[in-house]
Amino acid sequence: MGTLSRQVNNWLHEHADCVFSYVHGWTYSDVAQQVDACAIRLHEQGVAERHLVALYAANSQAAVIAFLALLKLDAVPILVHHYYQPEQVQDIIGAFSPHALLTDTREGVATNPTHFDIGERTLYLSSAITRDAQDIPPQVAVIGMTSGTTNRPKGVMLTDSNLLSNIESIGRYLGLTSKDRMLIMRSLSHASVFTGEFLVALAQGCAVDVIDQFNVLRIHKWMQAHQITITGGSPSMIRSLSNLQKKLETSLPLQKILISGSPVSAQVLAEIVFPFPDVKFYHGYGLTEASPRISCLLPQDFRRKMSSVGRPLTNVTVKIIDEAGQEAPPMQVGEIVATGPNVMFGYYGHEPLSGSTIATGDLGYLDDEGFLYVIGRKDDLIIRAGINIYPSEIEEALLQHPSVTDAFVYGSPDDVHGHRIHAWVVVDEAASEMLQDDIFQHCVRLLGSARIPQEIRIVPEIATNAVGKRVKPCLL
Repeated sequence: MGTLSRQVNNWLHEHADCVFSYVHGWTYSDVAQQVDACAIRLHEQGVAERHLVALYAANSQAAVIAFLALLKLDAVPILVHHYYQPEQVQDIIGAFSPHALLTDTREGVATNPTHFDIGERTLYLSSAITRDAQDIPPQVAVIGMTSGTTNRPKGVMLTDSNLLSNIESIGRYLGLTSKDRMLIMRSLSHASVFTGEFLVALAQGCAVDVIDQFNVLRIHKWMQAHQITITGGSPSMIRSLSNLQKKLETSLPLQKILISGSPVSAQVLAEIVFPFPDVKFYHGYGLTEASPRISCLLPQDFRRKMSSVGRPLTNVTVKIIDEAGQEAPPMQVGEIVATGPNVMFGYYGHEPLSGSTIATGDLGYLDDEGFLYVIGRKDDLIIRAGINIYPSEIEEALLQHPSVTDAFVYGSPDDVHGHRIHAWVVVDEAASEMLQDDIFQHCVRLLGSARIPQEIRIVPEIATNAVGKRVKPCLL
């Protein structure tokens, strides 16, 4: 298997006559020429093989060209989430010591930049930021960033073989062709997007357009206008699209929808798929450290296994490890541990992994058919009165109340019982003390005494971080 850089170059030339962007009217050949031109300019400004280059830009075709140009130079892009504030970007620059920063903004990050005009966008290159960047192992192709849900983001070193193995596995089950038209709605800086959507589409010669902000009405119109056949998003994004579709009489040309990024209940998934009877749904699970895909629930199993995230990819092995460090039998909850060629080389600034195995920090179980179920984060486990309680089981009970449309449960320390249980709920009617009490009584009927929330708060929406992941109040 060749390097990612070589494969990308092959894909651009193999699909030369295919349409890359219907919005811009570009073919793959046009993109190859722009990538070559951008790579030459970057090289003239001192960007060279194995240089670390922080790419900090919102979604645009200019960002796409820049990313591909860095790969062509065999430089190593650090994909910095575009929603980070300038102060956070400066922290990352201090931690990673990149040779250069390539960005679409000058505010607070770019120093004496060189201008790059790509299409209708301008990118800025600040080179020679520092000269003490550590040597990067030759097999590392890209550095992705963890979401930083529970701590500071870490740099995940992904190798050529990590990414190419995941691209091949995802491409096999998606079955895309050059006739497909993909709309990317999430930031390209996420592994689930740059691997699971963009590079998979590139390998098959799909048309790929990107959008820089999630506006569901705009996206709906975009999909109709450009005959989009496939898109991906977090559960909250796809749910917004589904809710809009229920209100409109016009149908969408969508044939496939990919859901990934955060846990979602079977009840919410059932609501999401309802207005799309002819669309094939995929529910992927993974993490940046796994390039990212570990498993995927495929269309043929979607409705009968809706609570699951599918079987592991063909080249990935998943085990459930119990508290004693032993492999758990089917239907027993433990930590999800994955092994495969997609598992990262290691974290930047740390020793590389000794093998191809990663403990995910997620709790889950495998059923008798080998389907994986994710219960929640190990760190989110609530222990009350000596009983292990998974927030998801309370959330599922809350969602059975006819007025509750969304729910989020978390624990906080309690000196007497170990944890206090808090529940945030979104309702489809005016909040009132009577409704709040009715929801509490609903919990009493469905849950054991240890699982009944001590606090139920009706909120207009569930709070999320910039990635769209739900977080406890102390992490907002």
